[in-house]
Amino acid sequence: MRMYLCYLRLSLSPRPSCVVVPPRPSCVVVQVFKEIKPKRDKVAHLEREFSAAKRELDKINAELAKLEAELARLNERYEAAMLDKQQLEEETEIMERRLLAADKLIGGLGSENERWTLELGDLRGQRVRLLGDCLICAPFLAYVGAFSWEYRDRLVYQTWQKGILDRGTAWLLS
Repeated sequence: MRMYLCYLRLSLSPRPSCVVVPPRPSCVVVQVFKEIKPKRDKVAHLEREFSAAKRELDKINAELAKLEAELARLNERYEAAMLDKQQLEEETEIMERRLLAADKLIGGLGSENERWTLELGDLRGQRVRLLGDCLICAPFLAYVGAFSWEYRDRLVYQTWQKGILDRGTAWLLS
């Protein structure tokens, strides 16, 4: 138990007299107030700091939620873009195979072009000789079909062919 020094005026003398007395309830209250006030001030300060920190945390959590929503949206866009990329790569691969096949076909047709050019020249020559061939074949079929082979051969190659060549008509059998 603490003892307090209290100043009392016990007499009419101008000087106060000092007496050591046990603490009174009012002195105890003052002492308790002196001990608790700094603690209350510290608690109030800590509560203000806590409130500020909580507001800051709430603000950060709200920003985090926005960022997570943005991240989810971007992930969806990324997945869609990757799917599109995969489809485009597959289409590119198909187109490359088709292009390679087309190149092979064009290369093969290039050699065919030479053959076709030669055949076209032959067909143009046959077209020129078509009239003579018809002039030989028509009378042959109409007039000499019933005769023997020797007679038909002599008639075609010695008589009609000589007459066609004398007139300058081109024909296939020449």
